[in-house]
Amino acid sequence: MKKWIRFLSLTLLTAFASCSSTATTDTTDTTTTGSSMQSLASCEASTSGTICGSLLAPDGTTPLANAEITVQSSSGAASLRMLRGQGELVASESGCLSDATGAFACVCNATGGDLTFSVNSALVDFEFTSDCSADTVTNVEASLTTAAATDSGQLAVITGDYDKVESILANMLGCGTLDADGDLDFGTECSRLHIFDGGARISADDQDPNNGDTTYRTASDLLTNADLMDDYAVILLNCGLDESLTVDDTVLTNLQNFVNNGGKIYASDWAYRYLEHAFPALIDFYGDLSTDGLGETIEADSARAGASGTVTVNVEDASVLTYLRENSIIGAADTTADVDFDLSSWVVMSDAAESVTQLLTADALTDPADAVLAGNTTLPIATLSCDDTAGGGIFYASYHTEISSASDADTAQEAILRYMILNGFNACL
Repeated sequence: MKKWIRFLSLTLLTAFASCSSTATTDTTDTTTTGSSMQSLASCEASTSGTICGSLLAPDGTTPLANAEITVQSSSGAASLRMLRGQGELVASESGCLSDATGAFACVCNATGGDLTFSVNSALVDFEFTSDCSADTVTNVEASLTTAAATDSGQLAVITGDYDKVESILANMLGCGTLDADGDLDFGTECSRLHIFDGGARISADDQDPNNGDTTYRTASDLLTNADLMDDYAVILLNCGLDESLTVDDTVLTNLQNFVNNGGKIYASDWAYRYLEHAFPALIDFYGDLSTDGLGETIEADSARAGASGTVTVNVEDASVLTYLRENSIIGAADTTADVDFDLSSWVVMSDAAESVTQLLTADALTDPADAVLAGNTTLPIATLSCDDTAGGGIFYASYHTEISSASDADTAQEAILRYMILNGFNACL
């Protein structure tokens, strides 16, 4: 499996983009003390050359957060330092990190012209060239620090009836064609985005350009083939995909090994069965297995207890919160966002293991699912679980995106998923 991440492991996606003429060169304290976000225009020269800029996904809009930036010296060792908040220079073992908005400010140990900088993150790898002259700030043009679709790791998406994560990805990678309903026009997706038929959305007439312009391969073709799975950086399971494979021992073993070997899995809503069966210790889904986590024995499959309506969620992840505020998707002081559960039955999580990061939580649900809250203060809405050894990860959200027009891309609902799909797995490495 191609490894797309070569940077420091952080629990929260935090890095800072301020440059200060009063910065010291103390390299002993590597703790993060706070954020001092400034515009790149205010980035001032330090004691050595500094480069500033913003890392963006191929769509030119979504920030590439917590990505590592490195430059190779003549000895082959990394030669960047990160300039963190509060005017303090902090050494990084291998480079400089972008912040939650994709902004970066990096100090070069070795200065000169036409240096090649590598950008590494969970889903994107690319390079750009820039000067880094002593006592001078170089603001790198956005055209140089915007990734191309071909810079992405290979992604495998299994289609479903009630989700369109392939549409988010195609839009973010700047490839494929979306119709007026927000559906991907199958047959137009890009080379890094491979679609597998999960029993929904794909017709017999659709031809797969990534499979020799023949019929699309199926979910079974992918999930029963460990070697094929290892071709992908992330496998994404849409809500409403074929559930018959959730009791296939080969599939469950393959999913476990995929994550244990550094692979990433995204799943939404009804796709929870794949996670529950392959990784039963991570999330307690309401009503499934023998108990619901609240001590009650309930019939199997009662996890789909959520009712349609708008839920106010707590944004627990600092990086996501900064992104939403900086882009005016929520207010500058807000800590919550609204999520529209637009289907009549969605999966409720009642709890998660301590090792699982709760990215979004809810204090109240729409009736009748609110009864699930009895005995709980909050419930997880979106979670991230990381494999501490190999860097693999699992991102699960009870909600999904069912975009029906271009304007939906501006909602918190779609923006959070877009941001987390691109950047969330960075926290695992």
